[in-house]
Amino acid sequence: MLLLLPLALLLACSLLVLLLASRVVSAAMADLPVLAEEQSVSEPQTTQVFAADGSTLAYLYGTENRTVVKSQDISTFLKHGIVAIEDRRFYEHHGVDYTGLARALVTNVESKSVSQGASTITEQLVDALYLNREVSVTRKVEEAALAIQYEKKYNKDEILTQYLNTVYFGSNAYGVEAAAETYFDKEPKDLTLPEAALLAGLPQAPSGYDPRLNPRAAETRRNEVLLAMWQQGYISKKDYDDATATPIRLAPYSPYAQVREPYVVDYVKQQLISMFGAKEVFQGGLRVQTTIDPKLQDMAEKAIKGILNRSSDPAAALVSVDPKTGYIRAMVDSTAYSKSQFNLATQAYRQPGSAFKPFCLIAAIEDGMDPATTYFTSEPLVLHIPGNPIPWSVHTFGNKYAGTINLVEATLLSDNSVYAQLALQVGAGHISDVAHRMGITTPINNSPVIVLGGLTHGVSSLEMASAYATLADQGTHVQPSIIAKVTDATGKVL
Repeated sequence: MLLLLPLALLLACSLLVLLLASRVVSAAMADLPVLAEEQSVSEPQTTQVFAADGSTLAYLYGTENRTVVKSQDISTFLKHGIVAIEDRRFYEHHGVDYTGLARALVTNVESKSVSQGASTITEQLVDALYLNREVSVTRKVEEAALAIQYEKKYNKDEILTQYLNTVYFGSNAYGVEAAAETYFDKEPKDLTLPEAALLAGLPQAPSGYDPRLNPRAAETRRNEVLLAMWQQGYISKKDYDDATATPIRLAPYSPYAQVREPYVVDYVKQQLISMFGAKEVFQGGLRVQTTIDPKLQDMAEKAIKGILNRSSDPAAALVSVDPKTGYIRAMVDSTAYSKSQFNLATQAYRQPGSAFKPFCLIAAIEDGMDPATTYFTSEPLVLHIPGNPIPWSVHTFGNKYAGTINLVEATLLSDNSVYAQLALQVGAGHISDVAHRMGITTPINNSPVIVLGGLTHGVSSLEMASAYATLADQGTHVQPSIIAKVTDATGKVL
């Protein structure tokens, strides 16, 4: 009697398979999903930020780190490994593997649970794209129905490529590009046989087979993939022996966790979010070319360290703007990003001091004054500001005075007393207007003391660099920009 139980179990499972098959064939019926009616699915992709020379500055992503690649950019070893371990009859079935399904049903009946799903690669793909995570017979029927329709719409290589771009490989790596970079710091087309086999084994249990956390389990799983590849004729016995004897060599860290020029990247991120929204930035797979020149960044850092080289020195920022294009070529903050994420170059508003004098000089020229023939007396002064009862006491640096001098000499000497008199003459409103037209965006208080840097709010290094670039470009202001080009994941310029 006991001998008849396995036979009865097999017959029962076969009947279930036939019933399931009949449901799947009826995919056009109202109670089963129709692929054409499903909404198109766009998997989240990682945004990449590049310097002006094409080198990578950072990767930006939300919950899923993914970069979609084409079939030709994926190692054949990986394609064969995935098929060998996940769906050995992938090239034979039409979306549903009834043989594997019968085997899984036997296992499930024996265990009195849904422990095996026997999902093909196509079923796994449509499940990830269109279905929820509920484990039920109904969902299996829907999965199978969609898989059969999917195989009619796409060929095997297209399905395999979509699957490899979708599946989770652990360590926040979604898709083969992210996986190859995360574990081996290389492109998926450059994976060796043992590397590809390791990745092929991860989707079944990404955490359990994580090579960084569980190297022994990862190696065992890799060798299982290699064995399946050899048994199914994808590799030779020598290939199998050589690959299983190869130790696992991982990249020291994931490049996705590395950020070059973090202050720059934060600023770029803010700009992108204001342009496209957070969802597109962290899921849209944008390719962002910035204007930052790594060589000039290095020079800027050395320039700061060459002057402020003691622990007691203050923090500093340096911004370089191309006068003709407005491109921000360098943006450096002397503070370690790990200590503070506050960007001194763009977020710190400080008193500009005498650097504000050129705005007053330009206002004077606009009023018709000739710097060579306009004279003032350089001397200590106590001036009265209209509407302000507090007298304005003005002195030069070092209390050195030159007597009667013209504006050219006063500018070369940065004479405070001459420029205070000039500010009263041209008016604070005119000085403020000139500064704003040249590139200062912060509100400026209406007082002549601004000529010596007495601003209520201060200004940022970026604003001052932008304004001085206007001088360098003969008075033509170009709005500063750190983004030169943005494309979507397909290469379309946005």
